[in-house]
Amino acid sequence: MAERGARVILACRNEEKALDAVKQIRILTRNEDVHYQNLDLASFDSVRKFATRILNSQKRLDVLVNNAGVVDGVNQKTEDGYSLMIQSNYLSSFLLTMLLLPLLKASPPSRVISLSSFTHKYVNINPEELSTIPQGWNPMLNNIWYFRSKLCIVLMTVELARHLKDSGVTANCLHPGVVNTNMLNNINVTIIRLFMKVIRSLVKTSWEGAQTAIYLATSPEVESSGGYYAECKLTNPSRTACNVELAKRLWDTTERLVNFY
Repeated sequence: MAERGARVILACRNEEKALDAVKQIRILTRNEDVHYQNLDLASFDSVRKFATRILNSQKRLDVLVNNAGVVDGVNQKTEDGYSLMIQSNYLSSFLLTMLLLPLLKASPPSRVISLSSFTHKYVNINPEELSTIPQGWNPMLNNIWYFRSKLCIVLMTVELARHLKDSGVTANCLHPGVVNTNMLNNINVTIIRLFMKVIRSLVKTSWEGAQTAIYLATSPEVESSGGYYAECKLTNPSRTACNVELAKRLWDTTERLVNFY
């Protein structure tokens, strides 16, 4: 997007890594309009402060990309009292989107793009369980809740699209593929890390993994809303992800959990 001349704001927790990324992007794209703003998705206060800064400093917002992928920490508690994984991957993405909607609506046609995963197809979700922190820890439990966080993203997109009908804002989500990023290095389970070493040659590069998100952000072909995409194509999510009543229940529960009404 920077190569296309867009103003890009990287919302990141780690300032050192973010500033290094800004520097590299500016050099590679010759676009100086690339910036960093601090955002810690494990803190609702940080989300609200970030949103306030954006609303006060930007005249328009054409594209919001929710790209959170915490793969560990399901039983770690945040300052807000929720699972680190669930808050970072889903709750804060919901809150951030809601807070920035006024600017998105003032910048039509604008787009909300959220990264999910094909793994959402392997689980179900009880919205009331989002406020609980799983006890104990094992690889299977951790994986199940990661999958659930990605199912929440698809369900959020379905209901968000309904709320945004005729607003000039579209909402879609995507599976980027299995991407070879530093996130994989943060997995603490030895057997999973060994497995990842075996399949790294089969997974996508970061550039390849970004293509569907870039397509949804920039392509004039994308006019629909509420879709789930993979390989730059509209595809079918799980049957659970298409449950409109479940999406509504999740939405109502999430509004309460993040204190946004």
